[in-house]
Amino acid sequence: MIDDFLQKTKHRRLIIMVAPILGGFFLGGNFVVKPCLVKINKVKTDMSGLSQKESAFTHIAAYEQKIDIYKQKLSKEGDKSWLIEQLNAIADKTKFSILSINPDEKKSSSVDYFDRISVKIEAEGNFHQLGEFVSQVESLEQFIKILSIEIDKPIQSSELGEGLEERPSNKPGDIYNINLTVGLFGVAKGGP
Repeated sequence: MIDDFLQKTKHRRLIIMVAPILGGFFLGGNFVVKPCLVKINKVKTDMSGLSQKESAFTHIAAYEQKIDIYKQKLSKEGDKSWLIEQLNAIADKTKFSILSINPDEKKSSSVDYFDRISVKIEAEGNFHQLGEFVSQVESLEQFIKILSIEIDKPIQSSELGEGLEERPSNKPGDIYNINLTVGLFGVAKGGP
């Protein structure tokens, strides 16, 4: 059949040369090029998916680092005596006069994963001393927060507590009665 066709055709030599080339292009295109193009498109799709996942993983890694920092702050053991020692030491540094520290029995139950140890402080001082005291308390390595502050009227010279009259920066009228509640937070025993 092919021999009959070639004998009737004038340009036999041209057909004999072009036919294998065209057949090669057809077979190569279908069995080599098309599968390679499909693989290339699949790789491009995978790469775009991976780049989207990379940004999500980057965010997750950043949040995990923040969580590790908070875990370190919350995992340290602390009790009321430790908290009272820290508060007294900071009060000495900042010249904030603590009159009394008493345990506060109220516990926050809004979050089941944290335990709170808190104390109530009665103190005398000026606003600068209060600010320094609060700043240093909340800068401690453990997770400590000032839960409440009440500032009463200025103290008169006859009401100045022990040690306050010695400091020239504290004039009657600049010294206030201050009540604070300070909380030390830690991970609850049954928590995550």
